[in-house]
Amino acid sequence: MASIRLLIVEDHDFFRRTIALLLGTEERIEIVGAVASGAEAIRLVSALRPDVVLMDLNLPDTPGLVVIGEVTSYDDAPAVLVLTGADEVENVLWAFAAGAAGYLRKEMVGEELLVSAIFTVACGGVFLDPKTFARLRAGFIETG
Repeated sequence: MASIRLLIVEDHDFFRRTIALLLGTEERIEIVGAVASGAEAIRLVSALRPDVVLMDLNLPDTPGLVVIGEVTSYDDAPAVLVLTGADEVENVLWAFAAGAAGYLRKEMVGEELLVSAIFTVACGGVFLDPKTFARLRAGFIETG
């Protein structure tokens, strides 16, 4: 498999740089950009054509759900993997409804899980971290 072209969208500078450093050692991933705003992400997706957009939901200028909807509407749309601190079940459902292919909470981030999530969505799969899946399932059991 050729390398996966990745765009990182994260407004916290330290976290954005840390993720870039962590993934920069993975030879099968090419980081094509790392930006802090939704508007910049939307602009760069059409210019850089990443395979995967790794993005936070909470962005300072444009809501993450709007960014997801916009970038997944393009021809040859990238897969969107949400990486966020937001742990409300509603956020998970709204992210997938907007077009995300994966959802990973920041507290769950480790290099192996993050790389696995990126490859899963890049290959057309769906990713949900185990802790979020358990919360989502519990929510349905309680209401069902």
